[in-house]
Amino acid sequence: MKSAGWEQAAGGRKAALVLDGHSRAGLETLQSLGRIGIAVDLSANGECLAWKSRYCRQRLQQPDSTDGQAFLDWLEALFAANKYGLVVPSTEASLRCLLLLPELHAIRRAAVLPSNGSLEIALSKHLTWELAQTLRVPVPASRLITSKDALVEPATFPVVLKPVVSLVEVDGQLVSVTPTIVRTRKEWPRTLDRLLALCPVLEQEYITGRGVGIECLYRDGALLWYFQHERLHELPLTGGGSSYRRASPIDDVLLNAATCLLDSLKWHGVAMVEFRGAADHGYRVMEINPRLWGSLALPIDSGVDFPKGLWCIATGQDPGPQPRYRSPYYTRNLELDLDWLKENLRADHSDPLLLTKPRLISLLEYGRFLLGMESWDHFDARDWRVWSDMLCNTINAGWHTVKSVLKRTMRPYLLSRQHRRMLSRPVGHTGYRARRILFVCHGNICRSPLAELYAKKLSPNLEVESAGFHDTVGRATPKWYQAIAAELGVDLSVSRSRRIDTAQVEWADMILLADLDNLDRLEREFPEAVGKTTMLGLFLPTPRAAIEDPYNLDATGAGAAARDVVAAVKGLAAWLRAKPDG
Repeated sequence: MKSAGWEQAAGGRKAALVLDGHSRAGLETLQSLGRIGIAVDLSANGECLAWKSRYCRQRLQQPDSTDGQAFLDWLEALFAANKYGLVVPSTEASLRCLLLLPELHAIRRAAVLPSNGSLEIALSKHLTWELAQTLRVPVPASRLITSKDALVEPATFPVVLKPVVSLVEVDGQLVSVTPTIVRTRKEWPRTLDRLLALCPVLEQEYITGRGVGIECLYRDGALLWYFQHERLHELPLTGGGSSYRRASPIDDVLLNAATCLLDSLKWHGVAMVEFRGAADHGYRVMEINPRLWGSLALPIDSGVDFPKGLWCIATGQDPGPQPRYRSPYYTRNLELDLDWLKENLRADHSDPLLLTKPRLISLLEYGRFLLGMESWDHFDARDWRVWSDMLCNTINAGWHTVKSVLKRTMRPYLLSRQHRRMLSRPVGHTGYRARRILFVCHGNICRSPLAELYAKKLSPNLEVESAGFHDTVGRATPKWYQAIAAELGVDLSVSRSRRIDTAQVEWADMILLADLDNLDRLEREFPEAVGKTTMLGLFLPTPRAAIEDPYNLDATGAGAAARDVVAAVKGLAAWLRAKPDG
């Protein structure tokens, strides 16, 4: 928070360096330190919003952190020239680079970091889980998976497959890998294969509830400050970072669990211990975030200014006693929360794995801003270049959302009108209302090839092809779906996938799509084809726009989807000729 006395005390002191200025934590740290009169240099890869801030003294181009030594060479030269009092690695990428420095290095001390051993445990979800078990801190039931050899699948679902690290290097680039909720046995091997190709995986029981964070500031193993928040809106809806959160009174049980972990690591600096659960069935430790976090605006605006505390420790000052903080208090990342609103609007609110809210309530929550109970990330009244840019982006995104909602509302009517227009086509001289038919689904390995071959079986004189939007061509239909198709009298063993292209689109008299995602892709890639397009499902005895993708369904659902394809093709064949063709 602002403090004139502190600004005087900080005047003329060393500057601070904030790395990864493109991150939310980086921008919030810049504004926090700038408000108390500290000169701040900020580095980033490419352009970033934080460079527009009035608090940014120098705008620095930061080397790619995938080359750790080049990054450190740049950082050491910069540090030697400026003698920064505080260095803030705002993302895990730059934090991992600092691990390459000796622990007594001046940059390491300025970054206020614990030992490498403690950081390695905090950065590994598996090592954190092992430490928590040793200390008898509640954690989800878990097992480490390094290979699928002789691996027994879980007894119950859903489960969470969690990469043991958050960042991996792929083709010379650092890639973020996130946990995945696996709902069914069919999804489990595919998801596991994908994640094991990157790193070992921690398989955990699914914990219902929302995320809670205990944020701490330590100096040489001693707790100085703490703060607690609860995630109210999480992206993705299955659980993740927060776009809207609330400051909560400290829960002594959670604080004791968090400090038990951090005390054992002789922590130094900041960390957030993340929990998941609910008051009625308890909380479990998920991980330790050993750096400043994306929801940093909430503790700062509530009264616990963690960047200021880091500055004090780095420059040998006393941060003072535990601050009192306002609770309840709310902060919102306006841009991210607009994405959350869109997801919440579209979501199936009956799905127990989605952290949804009643749609009207999520809109009424904005009233807290008018009541002075809520602030918005990075909206500093003095930093108008930042908040005006963010507000413009949010307004533009909001307008696109409104257009999207209107389009989705009107889509059933427009699809029905388009379909009726096609049904009114006269029979041509060939005896058909359309001669060349193109069936399209996403991957062209299940629904569209089944429709193609069944249509050829019903109407041998038709010219029929199929295609998809998947970029990998030549893929075979899965064996399990071949068996389903065989029961319906169709042999898909020789079918190979094809990517839809301009030549096919121009060739077709009619294009039939399997679902609305296919329609969105077609509208983007081939807008000229929309006039001769309709949905295959509208030819069902009880018409509907979409036929589900069987790829992620169980055997019963996949069989039902295949029968829908066959029934829709029968309806199509009946319409294509004045008399049904067989």
